Amino acid sequence: VDAFVMAFSIPSFAIMVVANAMGTALLPTLTRVRKEHGPAGARKLLRDATTWCLILLLVSAALLMINSVWIFRVLCPDYDEPKQALARGLLLLLCPTVVFHGLAALWGSVLHSHERFVATGIVPIVTPIIAMACMLWGASVWGIYTLAFGIMLGSMAEATAIGWTLVRRGYRPWPSLAGVSPELRLVLNQYWPLIAAALLMGSTTLVDNAMASWLGSGSVATLSYGRKLVGLALTIPALSLSRAVFPYFAKMVAEDDWQQIRHTLRTYRRLILLGTIPLTVLMVVFSRPLTALILERGAFDAASTSEVAWAQAMYALQIPFYTLGILYVRLASSLRMNHLLTVSTVI
Repeated sequence: VDAFVMAFSIPSFAIMVVANAMGTALLPTLTRVRKEHGPAGARKLLRDATTWCLILLLVSAALLMINSVWIFRVLCPDYDEPKQALARGLLLLLCPTVVFHGLAALWGSVLHSHERFVATGIVPIVTPIIAMACMLWGASVWGIYTLAFGIMLGSMAEATAIGWTLVRRGYRPWPSLAGVSPELRLVLNQYWPLIAAALLMGSTTLVDNAMASWLGSGSVATLSYGRKLVGLALTIPALSLSRAVFPYFAKMVAEDDWQQIRHTLRTYRRLILLGTIPLTVLMVVFSRPLTALILERGAFDAASTSEVAWAQAMYALQIPFYTLGILYVRLASSLRMNHLLTVSTVI
């Protein structure tokens, strides 16, 4: 599990930096272009953005594969050679997910601009279903490699499903060699500050895992398990809020409806605090019984529960601040003030 968590965090970092940042930069401009130039202008902008994003994703995946030996020597110097070899093998198997999950993230932002959230909400369940099926089928033979293979297949399925949904809405999300249009230049001007912010924010997970790898075998797994339940508590409100409020903010900014923006900000801020503060208290107080109930079986014993519960309680303290931060981040992106995100991430 240590090796898998380290291997999985590296392509996840690349996807955050390249594709998630591109999708965030694309959505406000796409909303404005569709309003001013109609569906044809929006389709052209998506093709141009897909071209740039695909090039960056392919280059990122290739660099990870070429430098896999160096990456793990830097991040995990305390791993012995068999463990480093296992992590490298898993990374090579996971590298295609950079391209597939990256395209799915970019194309999903287009659906969000149309205020269509069902597909992007349902499709991500495909990857864990395929991964579990692969584990049931081949774990006894291939071990942890089976999980990596299942995740890679799931990323292909996700990209295919999101792409097909776009095609049904009249888009053709294929690469185009039309050069850099003025609209694409607007996207790229917002993209570069977001890359800097994503590099800084995404690297925190890599740094956390690297530091944990110095603390003995199983430490990276402990940290990862400590994030699981908190990640769920963050993902449900924060990801839902992010996807739901971003297109509305972009639309209100495009219409210069500042009064409604202020009203929306105040309303969501109150709802976030009312919902997340009690949740945080419950997760801190009941961290140990929750960990035992969900994880304590098989090789995960009472000692593991004690270690993970402490990590989980500390992670839970971020829930109100993280969720509230997502609201402000989406407003800043809608206002095309992404340089503020870079500054806040540095802090």
